[in-house]
Amino acid sequence: MLKNYRVMLMYNCFADVQLCLFAYAVQYSIKIVDNLILASLEGPGRYFNFDGQCIVNSLFALSLSVVITSLPANYYYRYSCLKHNRPLTGKRLFLLYFGAYIAALPVTIGATISFHEDGKSRPGFNYAMLWYDVKPIPTLMIIDYRQPITKFYITYTFLTYGISYGIAIFFAVKTVTIIDKEQENYSSKTLQLHKQLSRAMFFQAALPMFVSVGPSTIIIIQMVFEINWDVLTSVMFNLYSSIPVLNSICTMIVIRPFREEIMQKILGRTYTQSVRTSSDPQGTGNETQ
Repeated sequence: MLKNYRVMLMYNCFADVQLCLFAYAVQYSIKIVDNLILASLEGPGRYFNFDGQCIVNSLFALSLSVVITSLPANYYYRYSCLKHNRPLTGKRLFLLYFGAYIAALPVTIGATISFHEDGKSRPGFNYAMLWYDVKPIPTLMIIDYRQPITKFYITYTFLTYGISYGIAIFFAVKTVTIIDKEQENYSSKTLQLHKQLSRAMFFQAALPMFVSVGPSTIIIIQMVFEINWDVLTSVMFNLYSSIPVLNSICTMIVIRPFREEIMQKILGRTYTQSVRTSSDPQGTGNETQ
């Protein structure tokens, strides 16, 4: 049964790796003061010029948003597999996951414009005075919450995240309904795998709430109410980079066949023999379900 979800799992691995790479590239230092987000890159992205750093920032925003906008695509993919008893293919599959990128594209464009233009909103102002007491002053990325385009971009981001979760929940409920109706036709092994996949997708949906949407909300609260929590802000931003790691770990822990496939690729025959031995201590040759 797991082969029906191979494309979905591969896509999510790609999205996680994409986020991991750009999170490594940025590695923010952050300060929030006077309705401004001031950020500098501490990762390899700091070696680019200002325009290059704006592009790296926007690609990080894209990769983070895609993780969340992919949630409804994943839940619809699973719902379609169960309803039609076959995975999505061809044009429908392409449109489904391409749609996740299209939904995240305005976030990318908004981030690019904000980082590139918001620093010009106060001509002649020395933003370095608001930064930490370090020498030399790094290239600073500025987001000014008072700018209309920035307000629109932030509002769109939160609406997109909320709608993504709403659609994901809708298809999750429909999926559970199908499983309940058809469970008599499933083998115990198939039911067990459905439960494992449900748990993995739940963790995939829940993780961004704690390490993406949650931190973003805290950051916006600081901007709107002019609260300055320097250390907490940096921690919140860098929590984003934990999403791909935690997603992968949860998927491997929860979905047993997926875990066994990965471990077999890494450890080879040694792992295969240990699995058979632990599942069949009497030497009958029966493999785990």
